[in-house]
Amino acid sequence: MNKTGVVINNLHISPSSSDDWGADILGQDALDTDQSLDIKFHPRENVCKWDLKVKDSSGNSLEWTDLDLCKAVKITLHWDASKGTGTATIDEE
Repeated sequence: MNKTGVVINNLHISPSSSDDWGADILGQDALDTDQSLDIKFHPRENVCKWDLKVKDSSGNSLEWTDLDLCKAVKITLHWDASKGTGTATIDEE
């Protein structure tokens, strides 16, 4: 769920052990504020720790690292403009 207050134009997810962000999984789409997106991992994926990077239309980017996604059913991304920090709330199964 996007609770950052900005439209997310790019979304990258990679294993925390990787140095490469890989492709933008949104493609031509964007994720508006208060909008959500289902992301499914390959059933044989055995990595739990993931990094997530988003970019808005102005080119500003924000990263979350070492997110444990093995039991996650919902991730809510937040941005606190007054502190200049982002947080992620993870709801588990």
